[in-house]
Amino acid sequence: MINVYLKFYCLSKDSPLDIIKELDCPLDSTTMEKKQKMKNLLTMKDYINWQDKFQKEFGIRLLRDNEYDLNRMSKSFKDK
Repeated sequence: MINVYLKFYCLSKDSPLDIIKELDCPLDSTTMEKKQKMKNLLTMKDYINWQDKFQKEFGIRLLRDNEYDLNRMSKSFKDK
């Protein structure tokens, strides 16, 4: 939960890009290509590898959050 507040704060305060680049994207089946879930990560190296992959693909890890958020919103409001 702290990560969410930190992201919101940094983005709302127009923090420098080098700070925003350090923020991590959530790891779940949405962002991890439906292959595995965060609970299946066994080492910190595995975690870092996924975050580095997002950095390489998107330039800023946080940009992968958009897919995560859209997935969560569609699931939350699906039956409403």
